[in-house]
Amino acid sequence: MKRILGEVSVKELDGCLKKIMELLKHKELGHYYLHELGQFLSEVPAKVLYQKWLNELSSFFIWRRAEEHFKKTKQLWYNELVWPFQIAVLEIGGLSNKDLLKKWREKFPDCYGNDMDRIMQYINDLDLSVRTKKKKIFLIRFQAKYLGFSGQTPFSEMNCNHPELNLSLCPPETSFLVRLLIKEYIDQASTIFATEFKPSTVGNKEEKRVYCLNNPNGYQNNIYMNPWDMKPNDTLSSENYWIFQYNQTEKNSINNL
Repeated sequence: MKRILGEVSVKELDGCLKKIMELLKHKELGHYYLHELGQFLSEVPAKVLYQKWLNELSSFFIWRRAEEHFKKTKQLWYNELVWPFQIAVLEIGGLSNKDLLKKWREKFPDCYGNDMDRIMQYINDLDLSVRTKKKKIFLIRFQAKYLGFSGQTPFSEMNCNHPELNLSLCPPETSFLVRLLIKEYIDQASTIFATEFKPSTVGNKEEKRVYCLNNPNGYQNNIYMNPWDMKPNDTLSSENYWIFQYNQTEKNSINNL
């Protein structure tokens, strides 16, 4: 039954408004609360990536803004208020397996404890034997439902290139580089790095490995990165987040700015 609400004065909402302002002013998480508020106030609930947003992503200006945001705030992910997705500019290349492992040891000297041997194996699984020139790639993070999926999402249908949206799979080392840069994980659903990756440690010939981020305990700094070995027909929730590489044209590449 539809409820008929009485009039509410600004004075009665004073406490609520103050709480909202406190959240928005939060030094570390204010950008997240602002994003969530923007989504709540959107005129049309977004369930797909609208052409307007795709047009914005095709411009190098928005990626330059994301890069400047990271330089200024040290927060990797950037979003406009009405976007249901986040973007980032990530530098890759120029690292050997040994270099990457050293970065992890320096960044997480205590966090992983005895698990560092496991992390070492994961990093050694990467093919970084041939050093490549450093370059910047564009990343976009969103929930599977914004590609039109609902309910359970087939792994093989999500973990693939989506050329109509200029989306491709990430280099396998992307997850390890992103984890070095993020400071918090607030969302309840896991984030999966879309990747074409099958290390020798994956025994089942049908399985491919992806890495995911999550925070099962809900604490800001309690971020886990785990491998998931997935078969093509395995399903995941459409509420899960995915990270893809966004393909800019060479003309608009931020590496040429």
